[in-house]
Amino acid sequence: MNLKPELAIGEIAEPLVAGLEPSTVRVAQARGQSLDSIRPRVLTCKALLLDASNVSLSLHARIRLGFECIYFCCLEVAASGGTPVDTLVHPSFDTLDAALPALKLSNDDSIAVDLLLYWAQRGTAFLPAISVSDVCGLAGRIFETSLRQVGFD
Repeated sequence: MNLKPELAIGEIAEPLVAGLEPSTVRVAQARGQSLDSIRPRVLTCKALLLDASNVSLSLHARIRLGFECIYFCCLEVAASGGTPVDTLVHPSFDTLDAALPALKLSNDDSIAVDLLLYWAQRGTAFLPAISVSDVCGLAGRIFETSLRQVGFD
């Protein structure tokens, strides 16, 4: 998993424009912010999402990375809403309970998140009943929604 940011501390995010999602690009350009000024969990979410799309990794690893992206997005949303998240055991239903209502997910997406959390908590070697592409799509939607939710719209 590559959690190392692509930019050095203090560099402006504009050189990274090609690799970011469209709304993230607008945020970085409009605010002229460096990536280190964005909350660290947001950078972690982006790195996890990119790694989940890496076809050279195993299906199990990619699904786990997609789930971790979703979970870190939920942590960021919960923390921005005032919920203390630093003392929670990972993964925690409390984090999802605090964040998912704010994300306003569809019923199918909420069920998929619950399925992934249950799978992650069990630590099984078997894959959950959801495809890698569906997990990556869900993680991408939640990432974009969480950015808007914490004020990066």
